[in-house]
Amino acid sequence: MSTLDRDAPRRSLPILEIVSQAYRVLLSQPGAWLTAALVPLAIEMAVQVGYLSLYGPDLVRAMMQQGSLPAGMQIRGLGVQVCVLIAYALFAVSWHRFNLLGPEERPRLLPPILGRHMRFFGMTLGLSLLIGLAVAGPLVLLMVAQINSVIAIIGVAVLAVALFVRWQLIFPAIALDQRLSLGQSWIVTRGFGLKLFWGLVLAALPWVLVSALLDSLTQAPQAQFLMTGEVNLVAFLALLVGGLLGYGIVGVVVGTVSGAYRHLVLEAGEPA
Repeated sequence: MSTLDRDAPRRSLPILEIVSQAYRVLLSQPGAWLTAALVPLAIEMAVQVGYLSLYGPDLVRAMMQQGSLPAGMQIRGLGVQVCVLIAYALFAVSWHRFNLLGPEERPRLLPPILGRHMRFFGMTLGLSLLIGLAVAGPLVLLMVAQINSVIAIIGVAVLAVALFVRWQLIFPAIALDQRLSLGQSWIVTRGFGLKLFWGLVLAALPWVLVSALLDSLTQAPQAQFLMTGEVNLVAFLALLVGGLLGYGIVGVVVGTVSGAYRHLVLEAGEPA
């Protein structure tokens, strides 16, 4: 693909404009955002509330007595995370398409879950595992060599963030049924990694701060829910509002990645 070659003309990345546009789309189209988020949020809430109701007290006891979770609990926790990733994929595909294609691709309450949604989920899971393996290698070497250097640990964290940011553009490509490999995503973000990273931080930060404030205000009822497994109204509402805030974060982050994809890929020539 010549337009994504290393020698292709460089594109600009007006990251503040891109983040602002991501916010404008979300705040000016709350109905579209809620339509995209409602079913994923319902899936996530059902899984999390059900899991914590059944296993919350056991999780607390295991952490207090052993300081770690037994293998069975860890496997169940991974199952919950897979369900959350599926919910995320349902939302992210719809929101990428809405940001990039406009009103003609207005989110539907029940989008088809096969095809691009499953590819998106598979790539999200696969990329998470790939980054995990890339980070695990250096961490294991540090442990074997008994190196406790803060600089080395920061270096591993930087590696994880760099891979996460530079490979992000594959996701809007999947949402549009286009092809963009990990290598091509790396190439087109060359020189823009830091700018894209700070753009994602700027997109998420206000929502994260509000979410942290909510957690601090509802810490006691949430702790009671974990320890007893009995859902109380305050804990349920905190989970619900926290879930909505979470999809607000995801909405602006997805919109930012969509904007970067538009500037760095679509305007340079649509991928095959």
